Amino acid sequence: MRKTCFIVFAFVTLLVAATVARAEVMITGTRVIYDEKQREGVVKVSNTGNMPVLLQVWIDNGDANARPETIKVPFSVTPPVVRLDPKRDQTIRLFRTGSGLAADRETLFWFNLLEIPPKPTKKAVGDDNKLQLAFRTRIKMFYRPAELTMPIEQAITNLTFSKKGNQLVIKNVSPYYITFRKLELRASKDSPIVANLSKINNKMIAPFAELNLPVNANGPINNTTQVFYSVINDQGGETQGVQNLAK
Repeated sequence: MRKTCFIVFAFVTLLVAATVARAEVMITGTRVIYDEKQREGVVKVSNTGNMPVLLQVWIDNGDANARPETIKVPFSVTPPVVRLDPKRDQTIRLFRTGSGLAADRETLFWFNLLEIPPKPTKKAVGDDNKLQLAFRTRIKMFYRPAELTMPIEQAITNLTFSKKGNQLVIKNVSPYYITFRKLELRASKDSPIVANLSKINNKMIAPFAELNLPVNANGPINNTTQVFYSVINDQGGETQGVQNLAK
């Protein structure tokens, strides 16, 4: 275990290498939804490169710098370490192994994948010292309890927006995490943008929570102003929404 963890945290290792480092392993999707109704979660990864790689997989609960052996989460991954040959796929299976998770809302975790390239041969190395990199990918993982009956689409349309001073107040009245891609304030669909909250990109609002964002408007904002927004859906795409600014 000590050796494994040393590998995990050796993200940048001075080794002799002959190629320019880049990530070769791709994860299908941009998020993981672990539905309690299913017996397991599944993540598919693919090695798009021409060399085998060593993969290490783990789940954390929010601390990106925590050492894997210190992390306590109610999930296990299989396999936690695996060699993936070039142009091949691997299915990573996730299993719930503990209890104590909220039943009335989603819980956020993070899925981690570390890609460790093979040590180059002496023939490939030559006499030059190069920098070899290991790549870590970390994406959101949502545990979704079986008791949640509200469709996720309803959660997106049930968002409320109001203005308080120079702040836009967004309330999430659903049991789901919602991640924004963009948000604009306009008088109507075809009218000029009154305020473009570009900083909202990838901002996330927790279940039954609110998010306050500063608004620098270049036009009037009133009760006739509409909010045009998009959020990231379960498939990693965008779902559009329009709401009137609440009075």
